[in-house]
Amino acid sequence: MTEKRLKAAASRLFFALWPDDPLRESLRHSTRKAIRASGGRPVPPQNLHVTLAFLGSVADADRAGVAAAAVNVREPAFRFTLDELKVWPRAKTLVLAPGTASAELARLYSQLWDGLEETGFAREARPFRPHVTLARKVATPGKMTLAAPIEWCADAFALVRSITDPAGAQYKVIRRWALQGESPQGPGR
Repeated sequence: MTEKRLKAAASRLFFALWPDDPLRESLRHSTRKAIRASGGRPVPPQNLHVTLAFLGSVADADRAGVAAAAVNVREPAFRFTLDELKVWPRAKTLVLAPGTASAELARLYSQLWDGLEETGFAREARPFRPHVTLARKVATPGKMTLAAPIEWCADAFALVRSITDPAGAQYKVIRRWALQGESPQGPGR
């Protein structure tokens, strides 16, 4: 099989918490001053998310295993708060992260990766640092102000395809899985 055919038969995939429109608007509104002050390139609002598992290039034939890992997640819906703006100097990114660790978010991450490892994916060696990337190529961070903390009500997670073109990354949700139990009140998906 030629290299061109191999590329056509694979997709760059990741699992993420994907915000609904009201939550996305809250993220945009609450962080716009910090993004502007960072001097960085803002991430388009439609691309905001919390990555749970980056899989990289996945052969289309392996997607069934990816879906099987997601089906076996048995974490209930939960809430967590994004309330800490940070600049990651090495990556030159501005992120919004939880100031306090979320045990539920850590369990969701672990359950998902446990299933992915069973289907042959290797868990990332670096520790899980949940965050929303707000801006890239941060020049000089200015005053880091957050208009208001963001409460995310996680009641589902998604498998997302990343397509990179000259205009930047475009993300397309392929499928969503509901978390178990009742959805907590408030925006978020």
